[in-house]
Amino acid sequence: MNVLIVKTSSMGDVIHALPVLADIRQHHPDAQIDWLVETPFHQIVKLHPAIRTVIPMSWRKWRKSLNQAGTRNAIRSLVNTLRAAQYDVVIDLQGLVKSAAWAKLARGKALHGYDWRSAREPLASLAYSRTHTVSTDLLAIERSRKLCAAALGYPQPQRRDFGIQAPAQQAQDWHVAPTYWACIHGSSDEARLWPQADWVKLAVLGQAQGVGVVLIWGSDAERLRSEQLQNAMQALGIAAFVPPFLTIAHTAQVIAQAKAVVGLDTGFTHMAGALGKPCISLHRTHDPARTGVQGDAQCFALGGKGQTPSYADVAAAFQTLLSA
Repeated sequence: MNVLIVKTSSMGDVIHALPVLADIRQHHPDAQIDWLVETPFHQIVKLHPAIRTVIPMSWRKWRKSLNQAGTRNAIRSLVNTLRAAQYDVVIDLQGLVKSAAWAKLARGKALHGYDWRSAREPLASLAYSRTHTVSTDLLAIERSRKLCAAALGYPQPQRRDFGIQAPAQQAQDWHVAPTYWACIHGSSDEARLWPQADWVKLAVLGQAQGVGVVLIWGSDAERLRSEQLQNAMQALGIAAFVPPFLTIAHTAQVIAQAKAVVGLDTGFTHMAGALGKPCISLHRTHDPARTGVQGDAQCFALGGKGQTPSYADVAAAFQTLLSA
């Protein structure tokens, strides 16, 4: 059976959808599974052993230059790729009009998605040949799992398995403490940020237990913020390290070696949960009951929509993780 999963973005959403792969393989061990995803996140999907082919796309980039020949050629190439394979089932886990449009371009015998009441954009449901009701009150992870179970006709397994592991550790040309926690402090959405002074106080707690800190960044603004935090921490004698630019795969390696991870409600924090690391996700713009970090290790989701996680709550959870 050939299956195409459509879940293009964002990073956290892609990670939340990963458990469907183990579910499918448990009930259809011979399934050949492809995945359509935005190019920046294709390395995440490639970490899963159940994937046959990752099909990268760059719609976020293309939509800004649709009148250019290079963009039109790239879109044509993607459509040809989607049409080259014959899929028994195509499943749109995104539930948006744009994802439904891409899913419909694939050559599939059946196109499954959320029904009118369940899709993030109800109009998307009109594109599917078969629709399924999935409660919007569920965790994002469980919504994807329930949709795939309904589409492929199997009972949803009780155990959730993200199924990814970080690539083998490679030699690095930057120094890091033997024991460290990963600080994921950056976001393109400033409303999600946590006070810099609280990050510094948290690093003081870690240093008291002999644990340094690696400040993860992914953009120029986040690199600058990392360096500001590093300077403030080093002034207090804390072993704080700012890595060079890291790919997603290399960041996964750094996270996998950390004793614990504390981060905003962003993709890399959710990656930490998927990799089985003890972690804390800090929420200010979304309900953690739906988007809180999930994983096999101990995880805390603190704060909430319109709420800033208190330093006291984060510090208590952090002490729990470091003492484990």
